[in-house]
Amino acid sequence: MSLVSLEEGGEHDENYIKQPLWIHTCDEVEFELGRVRSRVEELTNTQQKHISRPNFGDEALDAEEKQMEEMTEQITLMLSHCQRLINVISTQSSRCENNSERRLRENTVSALIFTLSQLTNEFRTRQSKYLKDIKNRTSNVDSFLVTTGQSNDLQWGELVDVTPSDEYTMDQIQQMLVNEQTVKEREKEVLVVNSSIRELNSLFKDLSSMVVDQGTILDRIDYNVEQASIRISHAVGSVKKAERYQQGDKKMHCIFCQTIAIVVIVLLIVFTKI
Repeated sequence: MSLVSLEEGGEHDENYIKQPLWIHTCDEVEFELGRVRSRVEELTNTQQKHISRPNFGDEALDAEEKQMEEMTEQITLMLSHCQRLINVISTQSSRCENNSERRLRENTVSALIFTLSQLTNEFRTRQSKYLKDIKNRTSNVDSFLVTTGQSNDLQWGELVDVTPSDEYTMDQIQQMLVNEQTVKEREKEVLVVNSSIRELNSLFKDLSSMVVDQGTILDRIDYNVEQASIRISHAVGSVKKAERYQQGDKKMHCIFCQTIAIVVIVLLIVFTKI
C-alpha cells in the first residue's frame, strides 16, 4: 500500500485554488434551475387538482390556495436569484484570466441565460394557462347559477328590505354566502396569478436585454477573431514572399559561384598553355 505524499496533496490543493471563482457560481445556478423545474412541476400538479375540485369555501381548499400562492412566490424569487447569479458570473473575471477563459465564461453566461429564459417562458405559459382555466371555470359557474336562478347579483342590502312574499329560506341565504365566498376566492386567485405573470414579464424583459448585451460581446469576439485571422494570413503571405526572395538569392549565389569557377578554370587553362 502506497501513501500519497504531502507535496502531491499540496499541488492538488494549489490547482484547486486556481480554479475560476465563477465555476462555483455556475454550479449554484444549475442547482437553482433544477429546484425551479421541480417546483414548477409541483405547482402545476397542485393547480390541476385545485381547478378540478367541485366546491369552494373548504378549509382544505383555503390551505391549498395559500400553498399555491407561496409556491408561486418562491419560484419567482428563485428565477430572480438565478438572474442575479448570472449577472455575477458575467462580471466575475480575474486579472490573470486569459482570452480562452474569458470566452469560456462568456459562452457559459450565454448558455445559462438561454436556459433561464426558456424556464421563465415555460412558467409564464403555465401561469397564463391556469389563469385561463380559472376564468373558464368562473364562466361555467356563473352560467350554472343563472340557469338555476341563483344569481350572485343579490346583495345583503336586499335581504333587509324583503317583503313577506319575498322571504328567503336558510338554504337560499346559505347559498348566497357560498356564492359570495366563491367570488372572493376566484378574485384572489386571479390577482395572485396576474401579479406572478407581471413579475415574470419583467424578468423575461431583463433576460432579453442580457441576451442582447451578451450577443454584442460575442460579436466583438468574432470581430477580433476575424481580424486576427486576417493578420495571420498577411503574415503567412509575407513569410512566403520572403522565402521566395531567399530562394532567389540562393540561385543567384549558385550562379555567381559557377561563374567564378568557370573564370578560374579558364585562367588555369590559359596559364598551362603559356
